[in-house]
Amino acid sequence: MNDLLIPRVLATLVMICSVTFLFGCKDEKLDQPSGGPLAAATDEDNDGRPSIPALDSTGLEVAPFRLIKQDGEPMDSAELAGAVYVAHFFFTACPVECPKMIQAVERLEHQFGHLGVRFLSITVDPDNDTPERLTRYAREHKIDLRHWSLLTGTIAEIESVAHTVFRLPLEKLMHSEKLVLVDRQSQIAGFYNGLDAESTDQLAERARELLLVPDPGEAVPPPDTTADDSDLPPPPASAFEDSDLPPPPVAESEDAAP
Repeated sequence: MNDLLIPRVLATLVMICSVTFLFGCKDEKLDQPSGGPLAAATDEDNDGRPSIPALDSTGLEVAPFRLIKQDGEPMDSAELAGAVYVAHFFFTACPVECPKMIQAVERLEHQFGHLGVRFLSITVDPDNDTPERLTRYAREHKIDLRHWSLLTGTIAEIESVAHTVFRLPLEKLMHSEKLVLVDRQSQIAGFYNGLDAESTDQLAERARELLLVPDPGEAVPPPDTTADDSDLPPPPASAFEDSDLPPPPVAESEDAAP
């Protein structure tokens, strides 16, 4: 009897662990800061970590940050100045939800990458997601690294970027499914569900609107109203000079002798 019971107990434990692993990528409670829907988390709620504003708080300025790209080179957020971009969190070993989010970002990249929109996928598992691992992941998923960067760093740096830059909750491997859209002025333009097709369609529509806004770094200078006539270039020379014209005919005098 005991010989039959032990395998059944072990099988049950294996099943429970498997389900926990599969669905441990995201905690639904992380979609909203503690304190209820649309409420900001306090420092006390986050064990002293920076407070996280409500996820519908658009117009918030994105703080500067610095992480490591998949090629091992540093990436400073200054590189994104004047660009529309999308950021989200993931990890390469995530078996269910992260691949779906990557597919959603891939569709967006196909629509907007050639228009200058940038994409950032930030790992929450830096111990395993080394630059080499991120490079392999990019190759396996045919990610276009011209417009899309896979980023890593220390866990402290990644948590800081999640909490203070993109205003998203993060706890170990449990991260939000939100895609964060940032406008040319480095302000958050919206949060969108990367697992919901309708929400990502809304992101695409908003991105089209943001691309119509001129890059503030390429503003056309105003006309110089202080210039006077002396500053103007001389008028173009005539195509014909007087010396090129034939002399006028000489009129015969009426008093001339026949």
